[in-house]
Amino acid sequence: MSSQPKSFKPSDIDADKEWDVYDLGSDFYYLVAPAGAVMGDHTHEKAETIWVLSGRGKFQVGDETFELTPMTEIYVASNVYHKLTVQEDMTFIEQRIESS
Repeated sequence: MSSQPKSFKPSDIDADKEWDVYDLGSDFYYLVAPAGAVMGDHTHEKAETIWVLSGRGKFQVGDETFELTPMTEIYVASNVYHKLTVQEDMTFIEQRIESS
């Protein structure tokens, strides 16, 4: 893992919240998100799988909302709107996957 994360403030996240993102290579990312952060509805060209390592949150895909806790795995197909609300400092792994 890179020793220096890339911190970012997505345009659809609370302005005072900053996330750390470590690019692990091969479309894998390690993310650290602070409590209270919200990443609004968005899509990706690639599908993605998310594995929660620590923390709590809510993940909305379409009309369904899922509780995120450690060891939760979520799959989101490409071009599907989804939203993340972080309730407790959260770390997770994200993998982007080419759609077939």
